[in-house]
Amino acid sequence: MQPKFLSQILGVLICLSGPLAAQSVELKGFHLEPDPDERAKALGDCLAGVADRCGPRVQLTARSIDRRSVQGLVDGAPPAQVNGLKPRLLVKDRTEDTPVGKATPLVSIDIEIFFDSNSATPSATSVPDMQALATAITDPRFSTKRFVILGHTDGRGSDAYNLDLSERRANSVRARLQSLSGLAADRFISAGRGEQELKDPTNPDSDVNRRVQIILLDS
Repeated sequence: MQPKFLSQILGVLICLSGPLAAQSVELKGFHLEPDPDERAKALGDCLAGVADRCGPRVQLTARSIDRRSVQGLVDGAPPAQVNGLKPRLLVKDRTEDTPVGKATPLVSIDIEIFFDSNSATPSATSVPDMQALATAITDPRFSTKRFVILGHTDGRGSDAYNLDLSERRANSVRARLQSLSGLAADRFISAGRGEQELKDPTNPDSDVNRRVQIILLDS
């Protein structure tokens, strides 16, 4: 199947705790409004790429991602195995030298999600933020979208452990968002990437590497 149904790729990076302890990172530059509806609206605007609704300290990162890799997940065909691990998606920083039309900008934000040590279940303290995100994805602007959820870990632990942990946490986030949002199961796709796509490869153990990426696709 050709990726003609893809209109745009937007990303949300949800921080995941490491395999050795319950860890998290702060919400990066994003001011969540005290009112739940306002929080959800602000998150929805971020997902829609409306930067002026993201708050004064939001950190947006323009990235490009290979659509063919995402297409394989959408079609239900897992990426080919390489030495027992799934190959990395072709993700790179977008620069002024990136040819126009060759890559779709990926808007990303960091949101804090807590997990207990060695657990794939978001803790109770993360329920408000998960609810805000779940409400955001029910925004009519995303009514024709599907959500690809990719789990990422930091560099601690073995490759096999990190891949399994990232898959379990991506699946857990998928299940929680589906339950809270009431959206159909076929609106969500999840996969684990382990430590293969570090956000900060110069610091493999950094908190920023523990995350879930949500990619918006046309249905």
